[in-house]
Amino acid sequence: MGGDPEEAFASFESNAFAAASLGQVHRARLKSGEAVAVKIQYPGIAASVRADFRNLFGLLLPLRVSKDWDNLKDQLEDLRRVLEWETDYEKEPIPAPGPLVSS
Repeated sequence: MGGDPEEAFASFESNAFAAASLGQVHRARLKSGEAVAVKIQYPGIAASVRADFRNLFGLLLPLRVSKDWDNLKDQLEDLRRVLEWETDYEKEPIPAPGPLVSS
């Protein structure tokens, strides 16, 4: 969305009434009068998720010689993909593609 919520809505409660996985949920009212819930992402969370997974994969690199490496790598890649999907609030209402890898 961008910009300040107070400019985009007729009213916006600055105190969150709920927590989301990667942000907070606020009550607001559209300029049309409709009451809505607005999910606001924690600043920098998308970059943090990407950096954390880069670091995690780097730390786990010595495990690549183990027999379970491919399975572990697939599971972590699934988790990374889902978390990155959740940081994209324009796509997030659409289910993430593909199921999580099961073993």
